[in-house]
Amino acid sequence: MIILKKVRRYDFNSKVEKEGSKEKGLIPVNILETAHFIENVLDEKKGYDIELIDVRDKTTLADFFIIASGSNKNQVKALADEVQFKVERDLSLTPRHIEGQGGDRWILLDYMDIVVHIFEEEERAHYSLEKLWSGRPQH
Repeated sequence: MIILKKVRRYDFNSKVEKEGSKEKGLIPVNILETAHFIENVLDEKKGYDIELIDVRDKTTLADFFIIASGSNKNQVKALADEVQFKVERDLSLTPRHIEGQGGDRWILLDYMDIVVHIFEEEERAHYSLEKLWSGRPQH
């Protein structure tokens, strides 16, 4: 079972746990593993344009955003359902909060340190979250 806590950080070089560290370069191992697990679930379910964005130096809302697209509302819901199912089954984690479950074009799954945004393609282009949070210039 993976337990996510904001105050626990691991240094990959020394594998020494550092309490309360938010330095760039220190990534919580279990959080990063969880993020990669979610990326794989989205990919296996045919989500596309999957991006993992490190937002630790931009916000206290989360450490990572995962942004993915589905081709229509049904696929967006199916992707969100699959992430919830597999993360709970395999990692014993449930989202703290969910937005957009009513067949919306954007579903958000808040796992505290990881926030998953699943969009219908047009909705994703409209909000451009990856441009906003990754620091890339907006067009």
